[in-house]
Amino acid sequence: MGLKTRKSFNITPETRFHANSNSIGVTSSLKPLRYSVHSRSHGGETAGIRSSSNCSVKTLEFHQSKEIADVKMNRERYSELEKAKLAVNKLNRIHSIHHITEDHINWPEVRDSISPYNKPKGEIGPLETKALAQLNKYKPKLLTRLLGRYGKELQALKENVYRSRDIDIIEYQSWVRDIRFASKVISGDVDTYFRVIKEFTPFDDMLEYGSAFVVSAVNAKVMEIEFDVFSEKTFTQSGKLLSSEMPEDTFINLQQEYVCNSVFRIAREMFALLPLKVVYIHVVDSVVNMAADVEEKKIILSARIDKDSLNELEFDRIHCFDSLSNFTCHIDFNHASGFHEVDKLFVSEPEVKSAK
Repeated sequence: MGLKTRKSFNITPETRFHANSNSIGVTSSLKPLRYSVHSRSHGGETAGIRSSSNCSVKTLEFHQSKEIADVKMNRERYSELEKAKLAVNKLNRIHSIHHITEDHINWPEVRDSISPYNKPKGEIGPLETKALAQLNKYKPKLLTRLLGRYGKELQALKENVYRSRDIDIIEYQSWVRDIRFASKVISGDVDTYFRVIKEFTPFDDMLEYGSAFVVSAVNAKVMEIEFDVFSEKTFTQSGKLLSSEMPEDTFINLQQEYVCNSVFRIAREMFALLPLKVVYIHVVDSVVNMAADVEEKKIILSARIDKDSLNELEFDRIHCFDSLSNFTCHIDFNHASGFHEVDKLFVSEPEVKSAK
């Protein structure tokens, strides 16, 4: 059986990429755990385990799938017109990025799912049963015997039995894994939460914009996500997205839409995958300190999104910037100068102490 999900997004105006879940990633029993994904190290992902002391930090790197790597390699061969179309399509996806989300996972349903067959009691799997039936009822035709094909056809049927048996075993092992996996999620095992994130990679398409994410768990019901938008590299020529710099007012409006839409996209993804009640999302961007002539990271939006309030929104109709008023949110934005630095929202003491 196995946990399965599929998510689609445009790569070019003519092409859609369909992402399926892969095998479970590495596990770790160390706490606390921090998981980060970014598009800096050759387009890969990095999972970091944050030590409780300052003495060591262990990191693991995960490179992007071969399919996405091939797409990026092929882009180098695009004509200028194709690159322009790709850039426009990429910008257009910003308008609907909050609509894209993983299917909700019903973890109790996964935990209580029925076994594909009773392997511990020696029961034969469904595919092997079917293959054996085909083998047992096989009767070669006269022409088959005359042409000497009997042995080959019989061997092919036997090999199909072996192959079907292997598939049945894999399916059973996948079911066992899913049962254990779901049980740990339901029990609030935070390490398993991070395995879920690594399994489903919910922010993959957002990495294409140059954004980065750091996810940390407060407890089994509350998580924090730091979202680095890298807006200068996302929307301007330096990010190789546009052939020319856009007007400042266009940049400001596009940045507002991307930031606010992404906040809701991130929240929806986390609630779809995990049994959380609240997520804190902190949006970070680079701001030039004119006095010191250096680039600094500043928080430009900090929001507390609770699941119940989020589920009341009609995402096909909302304007994400306006809808942030339904939540506790620190934001300072105007259409003339864009985002300004705000204070970070901190998780409340009751939320820190309570995981119920």
